[in-house]
Amino acid sequence: QMANFQDILNRPSEEIKPAPTLPMGSYHTIIVGLPEQGESSKKKTPQLKFIHKIIAAMDDVDPDAIAEFEAGGETIAGQEVENILYVTDKSANMLKEFILNCGVDLSGRTIAEGLDDIPNSEVIINIKHEASNDGKRVFSKIGSTARVG
Repeated sequence: QMANFQDILNRPSEEIKPAPTLPMGSYHTIIVGLPEQGESSKKKTPQLKFIHKIIAAMDDVDPDAIAEFEAGGETIAGQEVENILYVTDKSANMLKEFILNCGVDLSGRTIAEGLDDIPNSEVIINIKHEASNDGKRVFSKIGSTARVG
């Protein structure tokens, strides 16, 4: 269950640690719901935000890294990862590839029609690590996706 506002504010600061970073590698995921439409903060580029829920880590994820991640009581299965895809002329093909990787049939259909089939579809994501702008933290980001099977 989620901690509430007061619980977090009343917590001793020593207990507050950065959330563990997902280990690098591939994960079998399921897409939760329809993507949320929005725009990027800097350039206001239109975007779609997909939520991937992890079903399982694949063989290329280091078992020691999984054990370390789960040591704090978190589990890899059930983690949610955001995947932001831009909606521009230049990036339209990336969006199309992603929809195809979700196992959606696009033949004779528009991208919008394909997006309707996205919820509950399964797709492999590959997690890479990226340093924050100040270099103090490491974030996990989706580097690429692939079809299941």
